[in-house]
Amino acid sequence: MVPITVLVSIQLAFFIMMYWARQRYKQTGDLRAAIVVVGLFGLLLGLSGMYYAAQLGLVSPQTVKDNYFGFSISMVLVIVIVFGLFSYWKPTQFRQ
Repeated sequence: MVPITVLVSIQLAFFIMMYWARQRYKQTGDLRAAIVVVGLFGLLLGLSGMYYAAQLGLVSPQTVKDNYFGFSISMVLVIVIVFGLFSYWKPTQFRQ
């Protein structure tokens, strides 16, 4: 029951934060807030998935221990790179 509660809580927090990011996008046209929210969602979901996979015996605890740090660093790097790319990209106005 605990893994389901944690994963649903992460999903609920994601929905709330994406609502905020969408409102920000409507005002500014800037996708960087959504990039950070989606990246953090992927990081939290991946880490909790690894943790509960080890707890349920799907993978060995040593495998999870070996991959926690590397996965976290790679996700943070991807978030930073994409955030940086979207800092230079400006949306164009659509003409009708």
